Amino acid sequence: MKLQYPVTLQVNVKNLFDKTYYTSSIGTNNLGNQIGDPREVQFTVKMDF
Repeated sequence: MKLQYPVTLQVNVKNLFDKTYYTSSIGTNNLGNQIGDPREVQFTVKMDF
């Protein structure tokens, strides 16, 4: 199939290996820890016409 207009495909992945990480921490106990986001995948399709 041939497309008439140029198409761009893009894939973005955050936290590719789905590891647990902390974005911030306060003190030495677990009360102030903030866990980072899980894996996130984003697909983008762009067509210029």
